[in-house]
Amino acid sequence: MRKYIDALMLLLWVGHVLLYAILAPPWQHYDEPTHFEYIALIRELGQIPSLDVHDRGLRQAIAASMLEEGFFASPRTELEPFELDDPELSLGFNERTHPAFYYWLAATLTQPFQSKPVVDQLRAVRMLSVLLATLFFYSGIRLVSMLQLASEVRWAILASLAFNPALADTMSSVNSDVLANLVAVWLFAASLRFAQRPSWRWLLVGLGLMLLAWNVKRMLVPFALIVPLGWLMSLPPPSRWRIGAALAVGLGLSCYGASRVLPSKLAAWTSVAANSEPGFELQSTTIVRRGAAAFQLARPVDGPGPMLEQEIAPFLRKELAGQVLTLSGWMRTDREEILGFTPALQYNQTVVQDSIYFGTTWKYVSITTRIPTNTTYLAVRLSGPLSQATVFYDSLALIVGYAPGDDSIPDGELEKALLDQGVPQNFLRNSDAELLIPRVPSAISGITARHVNAQNIDRMMEKAVNPQWIRAVYPRQGLALFQGFWGIFGWGEISVSAGWFTAIGLLVGFGLAGAIRQSYQFARRIPSDRDQIQRLAWWMGCWAVGLGWSMAFLRVHLQPIQGAFIWSFGRYTFVAVVPSVIILVVGLGSLLPPHLRRQGLVGLSVFIGLFASMALISTLLPYWAAFKVGL
Repeated sequence: MRKYIDALMLLLWVGHVLLYAILAPPWQHYDEPTHFEYIALIRELGQIPSLDVHDRGLRQAIAASMLEEGFFASPRTELEPFELDDPELSLGFNERTHPAFYYWLAATLTQPFQSKPVVDQLRAVRMLSVLLATLFFYSGIRLVSMLQLASEVRWAILASLAFNPALADTMSSVNSDVLANLVAVWLFAASLRFAQRPSWRWLLVGLGLMLLAWNVKRMLVPFALIVPLGWLMSLPPPSRWRIGAALAVGLGLSCYGASRVLPSKLAAWTSVAANSEPGFELQSTTIVRRGAAAFQLARPVDGPGPMLEQEIAPFLRKELAGQVLTLSGWMRTDREEILGFTPALQYNQTVVQDSIYFGTTWKYVSITTRIPTNTTYLAVRLSGPLSQATVFYDSLALIVGYAPGDDSIPDGELEKALLDQGVPQNFLRNSDAELLIPRVPSAISGITARHVNAQNIDRMMEKAVNPQWIRAVYPRQGLALFQGFWGIFGWGEISVSAGWFTAIGLLVGFGLAGAIRQSYQFARRIPSDRDQIQRLAWWMGCWAVGLGWSMAFLRVHLQPIQGAFIWSFGRYTFVAVVPSVIILVVGLGSLLPPHLRRQGLVGLSVFIGLFASMALISTLLPYWAAFKVGL
């Protein structure tokens, strides 16, 4: 009976994924044109291309197919159609920053379709994704079999996977996430198998899978830590706790040492004068300012004073070109009535700045100018005093329009997506001089240069220590991950109706409450042999969920383009989708009375199946129909 139901669930899953692979219009999946370009480029060149290599003819063929298939006629897109003769024609994000294994595999397996039209080649790669999705679900079945769960719990887990519309959508796309999600299931299974029955064989399997994870997707690498966690869980409890505690202490000391021992620099600002490290001085408690610290620029006895600079990113510079800008802030010095300069705004070769007299009390200053539409360089500069003294800056702001007359403008780390309506956006980061971040060692920046350069690491660290940014971002990030896990789709990033999210949110809330209850029961009772297997699997599952969701959550810290806010959606949590669903279903089951558990979990399966059907009927099919009519 169990084999028949497993086979039925597998068939339902394959049918579900096939529907999304066939009905989602060509090129509409998330970044599908650029993922496909990488695959086709490997086929054309016969080797892995470098970051800056592209085939103009191939790129034009993909762009022409997108135009022919009505990509820009989509009812959800606001993009401008391609100009095929544009010498700088670009399809979007350069996917060659990602590891090449998935793209090489897809290029090799779809080689027979190389002479077909581009759109047929795309459909061939989508069918490869369906095959990988089939292997993903089969691996999930084998993993669930290892847990020795009751039949109703097992089938509810498989139904929740088979009927998840967002998961089916992702697994039907041309995207390295498809292979990453499959490898994640293998990683969890290998770690659990080793924890249950340690052996050299499973140790080597785990190491091989960790190497594979590195070559499939970098976001998968943190999740691969589940393998050494499995090694740790295989130890007897006393040794496990001692080693775990030692590792935790070592990690904490490493983080502390990185923040205290490594040389630091003032976040987002660059010193542009020789031999001038910016200082950092706490303000007097008698001076009420928004920041807890201020910029400190002191003129030495000999030589020029220091200068700090922050260049506005090209992405934002284009947005600001041709507009009236106001640069404002507060200044004071440690001497009475000296001559100095206001903060300066430089565009191209022009510097806008005023000279002023100021003293030991804070003084509000501002300059306003219109910058030309052909601005190719835009930066803010802070100068030291003209005489031997120390000058302080605080609450700086660069906004569009005229000076607001106060210092209530948020820091520039709070991009437009995080601001309330009517609050001006500050285009300066670290405007209160509160953030010092450790310098990235040259060895690390050299190793990570291809994937995460030093500037990106700096931006992540700025956000990691910015409580205001965290308070503004994390609630929205959590909501985006929850909705994306269940019902936000790659094609146009459209979603199911809000009512479904409310119902599923209630289920998830009860499931989390049940999971907490289940964790408490596992922690306090003495387990039997079967309970020991389930308890080990439970804690391993909790670790896997924590790793997968944490990395998806923290990805919002990585903003490679200043001002272009990038949220993480649910597809980044799918590396942990199997343990997540296991924890959810087992948690819900633990809240139900034993005599109603079977009926309750069957009802859960029916509800998720109805949700999948409504996602097809009310979301995918209307989108597909509107797309066809638009053509």
